[in-house]
Amino acid sequence: MSVYDQMLAHLSRFETAPVLFVGAGLSRRYLGLENWEALLTRFSNLTTKPYAYYRAQANNDLPSVATLIAEELNSIWWTDARFTASRDQFSDICLSHSSALKIEIARYLSQDVAGRAVPTGHEGEVASLKSIVADGVITTNWDGFLETIFPDFRVYIGQEPLLFGSPQGIAEIYKIHGCCKEPNSLVLTKEDYDNFHKKNPYLAAKLLATFIEHPVVFLGYSLSDPNITAIISSISGCLDGATVAKLQDRLIFVEWDQTEEEGVFEGASLLQNGITIPVKRIRTADFTPVYAAMGKVKRRFPAKLLRRLKEQVYDLVLNNDPRGRLFVKDINAGAEEKDFEIVLGVGAIRSLQEKGHVGLKRYDLLRDVVFEANDLDSKSVIKYNLEEFLAGAKYVPVFKYLREAGLVSKAGKIRKDGFGARLAAAANAKQSSFHPPHQYKKAFERSFSKDVCLGDLQEKRGTDGIVFFAPLLELENIDLEELQAFLKAEFDKQMSESGRRSNFSRLICFYDWLRNGPGRQ
Repeated sequence: MSVYDQMLAHLSRFETAPVLFVGAGLSRRYLGLENWEALLTRFSNLTTKPYAYYRAQANNDLPSVATLIAEELNSIWWTDARFTASRDQFSDICLSHSSALKIEIARYLSQDVAGRAVPTGHEGEVASLKSIVADGVITTNWDGFLETIFPDFRVYIGQEPLLFGSPQGIAEIYKIHGCCKEPNSLVLTKEDYDNFHKKNPYLAAKLLATFIEHPVVFLGYSLSDPNITAIISSISGCLDGATVAKLQDRLIFVEWDQTEEEGVFEGASLLQNGITIPVKRIRTADFTPVYAAMGKVKRRFPAKLLRRLKEQVYDLVLNNDPRGRLFVKDINAGAEEKDFEIVLGVGAIRSLQEKGHVGLKRYDLLRDVVFEANDLDSKSVIKYNLEEFLAGAKYVPVFKYLREAGLVSKAGKIRKDGFGARLAAAANAKQSSFHPPHQYKKAFERSFSKDVCLGDLQEKRGTDGIVFFAPLLELENIDLEELQAFLKAEFDKQMSESGRRSNFSRLICFYDWLRNGPGRQ
């Protein structure tokens, strides 16, 4: 029986689609990316000492090697003309002695490596990889390759968003060692690894449910990879005999072996903390049959839609006129996610009409302000949502709803009768309420004059220039239509990245204050 048939038969035993656990081997295969030691060697060339020196000083411990290179590069980076462009763009986020090295690695991955074509001979594999059916991806890789393979998946960068955010467990990429889009998130140095391992038990507990509920396919790792053994070791601390039985054959390692042109599908085992975990191992020179088998996994709805079903439950009626709000539409892989309104009907229609905003989220208000959907009842938003949202988040748009509810007079005075303390405070916002953190204000003062506009910010600092610096502009220099167009163009991208969502939400609230606040007629 072929590897394709064996893999397909094995996956058919499970009720859920697989989750991918992706390591550096995949980036080496499809991007030609160096292994970790070769990458450190490349960046040691930016310093005054050879890689061999750092390796000897660190006793060949790679995280310690990275620490030494980072400390040496930090002093060079701030003065050397080679890094002028980097300093202009990234000095604001150079927050520690390791930031300079992380910034240069991130630039290399996002600029040089990201533009590489798939090596000759692997085009078919990548095409098959894009067609697989997977519920999610976990990776220790820093590059953006997986985002190109699964463009509809939401990305969580680092451990914090995964541990304390609201992941839904489907159509998501967990970049547990950070991402080149956020240089300081990279797990690179000895200190980074020490911090990562301190949180490993919490991460393991979070991942254990994934391991029990899904087959997990490891790509780009070997059975002995230290990243995997560390996580499996943490997970094994949560296991007993019954749990080990649930993991039986759920872990599948796909390893490249140039001698196995036809491929071998075999049993193997992992021994961690005295516990033997049975696994499956595929050794093959060609990954195409493995990917093709995963592409045949049956699922009724696309992963992106399933994630939306889990993430948001909307009430049937958002105002007193339900006509036009309920419709039937075929759900298929070609349907657009934005075309669906997810409806859960519980109880009498009268109750839903009276409390139709209980299912809303802050995200819905942010989108409503930017795109002016105007399908929310403002009085209900004020009554049921704003105080609650302000208890859990600093940046919540309030002025659109206050104005539409008739609570902002022509003179600009807001009637606050019945407001809770948080909404009353939010209604008192000033421009300074939307200012970015102090380091960004200092960077703005160093880089710009008072007469700059949105276009100047974007020209010099790109998207981040507007996201961070727009609230610092003189109000007369802000074109509201231009700002709204920017928010519309960037909304889906910025709100899908956990590390950028808060800053973008602040900008939306600033726009709401400008457009709908008490100073506007």
